[in-house]
Amino acid sequence: MAATGKKVVKNIKKFAFVKKSPHICSDIYFSTHKFFIIMSRILKIAGITLLAILLILFGLGYKNSGPYNISRSKDISASPEQVYKVIGDYNKWNSWSPWGKLDPNQTFTVTGQAGTVGHRSEWKGNDQVGSGNMTIIEVKPNEYIKEELVFTAPQQSKCKANLFLKANGSKTNVTWEMSGESGVMEGIFLAFMGGMDKMMGKDFEKGLENLDKVAAQEVVAPIVN
Repeated sequence: MAATGKKVVKNIKKFAFVKKSPHICSDIYFSTHKFFIIMSRILKIAGITLLAILLILFGLGYKNSGPYNISRSKDISASPEQVYKVIGDYNKWNSWSPWGKLDPNQTFTVTGQAGTVGHRSEWKGNDQVGSGNMTIIEVKPNEYIKEELVFTAPQQSKCKANLFLKANGSKTNVTWEMSGESGVMEGIFLAFMGGMDKMMGKDFEKGLENLDKVAAQEVVAPIVN
């Protein structure tokens, strides 16, 4: 009788488990379904957020892309002849360039006659100065120099630069300009830097300050009548 009773109890427990099993499966199903619903909502929110960020970045890049022009002027304590001898010779570029000391190991290859069309300098340096070349494309001795700059690293781009000289008493007013066009990707970077003028303007000012010190020491041959 005892054995028979135990068997009955065992069968009852087994039957109870079988009756309960559908509820367990149902709980698992709904829990899993709920998990996937939550995850899909999270992914949807993340996707919308990422898309919004990309659209904002694209908007900033587009807004800051397009033509740019940087211009700075300074009265230099030297004659136009002295200034021209410095700015027209790429062998003297590092003596006044605001970027000359950013990479002490950068290399320069200078070709052509100083102060004339075709005079060219090619440089290679670290990420701060990059690599590229600049070439004189138009000159009027002691009045202006026009250059073409080609950047090959870390990004590829082109721009034009001009240096205008105007006698101002015992000094020379020098205007240094650079113009070009930036793309959308560059525009994104410029948006966080405050624009091209703000980013490069201080370098131009520093360069003109250096030129003021260097040009005054330049020796110019006297004019013989």
